Amino acid sequence: MHPSFSRDWLFVNRTMPKLKNDFSPDSHYYTPEASVIQAIVTSVSDIESIDRDIKDDYFDSLEAKHFWKTINRARANKLDLDLVVFFKTAVEIFIEEYELEPPKEMARACSDLFDPDFCSSTQNVNYHVRKFLQQFFRREIRASMALKTSDAFDKGIKLQHDLDRLMTLDKRKTAELFSSSDITASLLDKMVDREEHPEKYVNVNWCYKIHNEKIPINRGHLIIIGGRSGSGKTTYAMNILRMKLLNGEKIAMFSLEMTKEEIATMLNSQVSQVPYEAYFKSSSELTQDQIDAISLASNQISRGNAVFVETANLSVEDIRRQAIQIKSKLKGLDAIFVDHIHIMGDDGKKFPSMRERIIHISSGLKNLAKEIDCPIFALAQMNRNSESRSDKTPITADLKESGSLEQDADAIVFTYRNTDPNKEHEPSFIICRKNRHGTTCDFKINMKVDSRYKLFKEY
Repeated sequence: MHPSFSRDWLFVNRTMPKLKNDFSPDSHYYTPEASVIQAIVTSVSDIESIDRDIKDDYFDSLEAKHFWKTINRARANKLDLDLVVFFKTAVEIFIEEYELEPPKEMARACSDLFDPDFCSSTQNVNYHVRKFLQQFFRREIRASMALKTSDAFDKGIKLQHDLDRLMTLDKRKTAELFSSSDITASLLDKMVDREEHPEKYVNVNWCYKIHNEKIPINRGHLIIIGGRSGSGKTTYAMNILRMKLLNGEKIAMFSLEMTKEEIATMLNSQVSQVPYEAYFKSSSELTQDQIDAISLASNQISRGNAVFVETANLSVEDIRRQAIQIKSKLKGLDAIFVDHIHIMGDDGKKFPSMRERIIHISSGLKNLAKEIDCPIFALAQMNRNSESRSDKTPITADLKESGSLEQDADAIVFTYRNTDPNKEHEPSFIICRKNRHGTTCDFKINMKVDSRYKLFKEY
């Protein structure tokens, strides 16, 4: 069997695009494999930082494999990759391997790859390179799982590490350059896409009305929930989780502190409105109404689509591996909750400082949110800086090793409950300190906290 060089491997829609400026990555221009080949032979600069690491088995089509060999031979012979040299080298390799004259379609394929009307811009190349590498990753995972090997997911994580490295272009050497017409076209394309696919641009529901109005978040966002010990940050997060669960959303929660029994108790108390402390009494001490309410709440919660992971010292890679499995099991994922960042594991790596460790965790969670395509609500501890201030209201600098968290988060909110007995009349509130996609930050949302049932309500 030998490559036929039909246009099936070359163009997504199998034919030449009619308009060279009519670019839509999923419907026109080159397939991801062909785009990588084309970018290399036309010397698009950004491809140079990764093409040396691409291997033969990354390509799926026989045509792409053949042209990859052509590129490598031309380089080995220190030949300039113009159309004539490329075609001549491709013919030589074809005759050597198959002892046949190449099909005439090979000449057309070479000509298409060198056609200046269809040379990808830097932006389009980056899109296709990522898609190309993701396709290889998925093929490898499917092949491993088809063999039913016990290390399928471990192998997948290793592959993901390799591909993450490849997909991170060397920003120290190259930069993406866009003209004013490029960025205008990009804006107009996005506006058209928003009209055609409005479902892609619907904000994630906080399940709190004022939150939705003031703090817009979306899939792929990282939301940091900070607070002092006893300020109710875990309870607040569990309120968001509970409302999402009852709304039919698919949830994963990674609890590094609370046990599954504690999680179940808090959720049940919120739903049943039976006092939290009542769950620690014997059933003989509960009223029949309370028993009925607990039973009804249990039924409601059990019908939800949620998976709870109760394991100490989970690392980013542990969470990634299990999130992939949970997303597959639930056939989708709408939100991930992590409680909490500062007690997460470090993947067995040796970090010179806590700061470097938090940088690793913070960037890892942000990348995971993008990869899984759902928001991550991550809880974070505060340092003691606020205790020395007259104004105890938390600020982002109060987060332990706050630098990377401030950088990576799309939104940062703090829970605040006044513990001063002389100021008990002051309301509890959520304060937003970062609001990347909103109009303002540093505002408060008043919350009524009912400690009997672990409830946070806006007012």
